[in-house]
Amino acid sequence: MVKTMFYFFLNYKRKNKISIIIELKDGNSCFGEIEKLDVFMNILFENIFIAIKNGQKFKKAKKIFLKANTVKYIRFL
Repeated sequence: MVKTMFYFFLNYKRKNKISIIIELKDGNSCFGEIEKLDVFMNILFENIFIAIKNGQKFKKAKKIFLKANTVKYIRFL
């Protein structure tokens, strides 16, 4: 599945921005657009909203880097 998602991203990214939601292992959620994705599945986001654990606090950032080992799941929108 990881390889499939990576190749999908490489082909799709050339024309469009991809919006995704990522839930992290620590319970936080991130919503934003993928700027870069490397072969190790590390993700560089732009225009990102972060929901802290229980969803009561939100933060906004221009760019953020997520290491692949912190990701619990990814959902494409």
